Amino acid sequence: MKELEENEEELSPEELLADKLRVKKLQEEADLELAKDAFGVSSTASSVTGLDAMCPSSKEDFTEFENKLKEKISQFETSVHYSNFLDSLFRELCISLEIEDLKKVSNSLTALLSEKQKQEKQNKGKKKKKGVVAGGGLKAQLRDDMEYGEFDGGYAQDYEDFM
Repeated sequence: MKELEENEEELSPEELLADKLRVKKLQEEADLELAKDAFGVSSTASSVTGLDAMCPSSKEDFTEFENKLKEKISQFETSVHYSNFLDSLFRELCISLEIEDLKKVSNSLTALLSEKQKQEKQNKGKKKKKGVVAGGGLKAQLRDDMEYGEFDGGYAQDYEDFM
């Protein structure tokens, strides 16, 4: 303690003022961190994480970004609006692409579509077909349209004998 007092006596007034300002700034920073912890607010440096923190530049960075983005978007696969969202998202993202790059994306999606269709067709073919009912099920017996015997009370025959 005596050494600190001796050091303070040797310092000039400007150095003492600078030292007091440094101590005050350290105290304010510590108080700010305590307040952030108390209210559950993270510091600005650590608050940017995940997708927001990524700034891909290499192929590996883009692969990692792709996986994290896919993981985030795939959480909503069960939503009714998911396919419309993907349609709109791809449309908006592909607007700025060159024609050749857009063709690559289109070819990839077309190939995926044909694979899905083949898979669905194979799955449909594996299901057992129900047997056909012999004789066509319910048979209807139709009468001749000109037969009025039951409905006209026999008057149709009387009309024919009128003259």
